[in-house]
Amino acid sequence: MKATLTFDLDDYDDGIAHLRCIQSSDICMVLWNFMNNTREEVTEKALKDELDIDDAVNSAYHKLWEMLDEKSINIDKLVD
Repeated sequence: MKATLTFDLDDYDDGIAHLRCIQSSDICMVLWNFMNNTREEVTEKALKDELDIDDAVNSAYHKLWEMLDEKSINIDKLVD
């Protein structure tokens, strides 16, 4: 079985759909790594630095943005 996707890259909505398709594997890897590796890392940092809950959440949030940036994923362009 085969599937062929066609996008009109001159069309704004098709352009976003195309970007989502070509970045889907990288997004999946970022989410997998975040879900499987980052919790422990952020927890250790929170305990070591004695962070309160807001700072710990912000630490996780910033880690996710770093991971997305490493893969050149711009969420603002994907969710327009």
